[in-house]
Amino acid sequence: MFQTEYFDPSWICQELYHPAKLGGISIQGFLPSEFKEELLCEIKNNSRLFRRAPRKYINAFQEFDYFHLGEADQKRVKGDFKAMYRLREGYADLCSALSKRAQFSTAGHPNSITVQRYWERSLGITPHRDESKYINLISIFILEGEAPFFVCSDRQKSQCTQLPALPEDLILLRTPRNPEEKRLRPIHCVGRVTQERYSVTFRQIE
Repeated sequence: MFQTEYFDPSWICQELYHPAKLGGISIQGFLPSEFKEELLCEIKNNSRLFRRAPRKYINAFQEFDYFHLGEADQKRVKGDFKAMYRLREGYADLCSALSKRAQFSTAGHPNSITVQRYWERSLGITPHRDESKYINLISIFILEGEAPFFVCSDRQKSQCTQLPALPEDLILLRTPRNPEEKRLRPIHCVGRVTQERYSVTFRQIE
């Protein structure tokens, strides 16, 4: 289903959860091409479910369409998403291995799924932190399109690092494993979209 040998819990812990790190990494070529295309086809066959995201999100501005599929999500939709749930089931095994190494407070299984479509020439989303309700790990699977992805030390894009974000890549962002890590949520952004971009984000809500 995906390149499990690229998912190294020891390396992920070192790069994500050390407080001196920015808290974001990319695993290139994580999704095999055939499975990526299966996911993409499934999403496009359900394109009627997309709705426009609010222009303002906390302290950020954004331009994309989205829908939610996870059990913990509000306004969750239903559809024929067999490949998507296969992805989550298989990925949960990797998250379980990581949860032991990273000492997650819970098992680390994703229960929030967001599918996003950034149209060509959209501004993406400006620097922001994801909401504090998310815990342990955020996983972003890039399926199609081109747009730069950055992790920064502040909203002015200081110490900005661009992560690989091409189709088949997996971007990982840390989220708090316990209350003491609440401020360790990384500031990140999606830059101007040069080609219509589809992505799927797995999160965990406690």
